Amino acid sequence: MSKSIASTKVKGYLKSNWIKLGVVVLFIFILMKKDLSFSVDLNAPEPTPMEEKSKMSPSSSKDTKKEILSDNARAGDNSSNTQLSVAPLDNLLGEKVERSDKFWLIDEYDKEEFINRFTHVAENEQLKYGVPASVILASGLLMSEAGNSGLAREGNNYFALPCTADWLGKEGYSNSKCYRYYENAWTSFRDNSLYLTTYLFPGKQLPADDYKSWVAALEQVKYGDEPNLAAQLSKIISHYDLDELDK
Repeated sequence: MSKSIASTKVKGYLKSNWIKLGVVVLFIFILMKKDLSFSVDLNAPEPTPMEEKSKMSPSSSKDTKKEILSDNARAGDNSSNTQLSVAPLDNLLGEKVERSDKFWLIDEYDKEEFINRFTHVAENEQLKYGVPASVILASGLLMSEAGNSGLAREGNNYFALPCTADWLGKEGYSNSKCYRYYENAWTSFRDNSLYLTTYLFPGKQLPADDYKSWVAALEQVKYGDEPNLAAQLSKIISHYDLDELDK
């Protein structure tokens, strides 16, 4: 009978105080969980240096990347400045580079292309006006730098022919000097033949198969602004066997 009464009292107490008991149980559970985590952390192994390095803060990692990028940028700036500060070829050689010197620095492919492109034109000019094809090609190669000069690219002037009092065509200026401009390359070659036979050598007959006489005469009448013109043209003709075209 006494056990039944005690059981009834316990049930009544639990029924009236179940909220308080729930809070107490929850509190005890939280305390036990904290203690468990604390003990687990105490038993955990110490981190290795590599793990510590990997735990570097994001801000530090960003700062490091910024420093690396800045160094690379500075290195890039230095390399750019180095390229821009390279001395011109004229300064490296210690004196002004003449067109003849530049000619031998031109890509061989450009020179061969020029010869292949204008050989037939030069041969036709020789047949019509008696100017050796070798002299025509050598002059064009030298004066136009194998077609790479500004006058050749902009004005189709492959022989650097200057303006004259009777010139009625287009004009262009280079270094404050007037030069003839043409519609196309063929017109430049034809005008060069007329310039030689009617302006420089009017009524004078030179052998079409003797380029040496022609280059000597061209230097004598100051054809172009090149020093030692005869030697320069002769060297080009000999190097590329252009005299074979005169036969």
